[in-house]
Amino acid sequence: MKPTTFFSLTLAIALCASSAMADGRKPGSKLVFPVHRSGATMFTIVCVTNTNTAPATPTSFGGGTNVHFEYANVVPNPADACRPLGCIVFDRVEYLTPADTLSVLTSCHNATAAGGQEGYLVVTAQSPYVFNSDWCHDHLIGSEMVVNASGSVYAINAAALRCFEEPEVPCVLLQPCNGQLYECLPHCLMDSFIALAGSQLALVSATDDDPNIVRDLYFEVWNDNEFALSATKRMNCWFDV
Repeated sequence: MKPTTFFSLTLAIALCASSAMADGRKPGSKLVFPVHRSGATMFTIVCVTNTNTAPATPTSFGGGTNVHFEYANVVPNPADACRPLGCIVFDRVEYLTPADTLSVLTSCHNATAAGGQEGYLVVTAQSPYVFNSDWCHDHLIGSEMVVNASGSVYAINAAALRCFEEPEVPCVLLQPCNGQLYECLPHCLMDSFIALAGSQLALVSATDDDPNIVRDLYFEVWNDNEFALSATKRMNCWFDV
């Protein structure tokens, strides 16, 4: 029997490996924030926490880790909000001590955000011993708050992807170790989706080394009268509509 309201989509974030999938608030080695937005009428605060409490020693960083922030900033397309003209990636690396939390204002932390910017963010654990080298550090959790000029706010927990094995070579946002390092994000099944004013849907496509690859999305929806509706949409990189 179909639920009265059902919304099914496949998230196109494929920082994947085998059949294991991320779930809940378990810490991971890679965090995916589906939205960041900054400008005259919006700002976003991103928080990342290192839950490893192993103390540092004179010869070791203990539970400390580098975290690699990669902001994917879209170039808007006035003709089609789902088909941005491109993605521009800005990155920077921070260090988190054991049990440390870092909170950043994306308009300041994301250097390309001057004048306003939007897109998605990926944060990856990296070794503090080796430059630009991703490593397995399944102790990261994160969340974000997006606030508009009127004071309305919504909060989102980052999707945390756990690590299977140490990468042989450094990984980057748009080339995630041939998809063999991290868990998959699951399909998104929503038992209720009410299209009120201000409702938003954000989708990310970060599978390939080219964010401009066009993807065909299929939406299957049942309304409150159990009437089946469907639609297809073409997208690339990111959209939030």
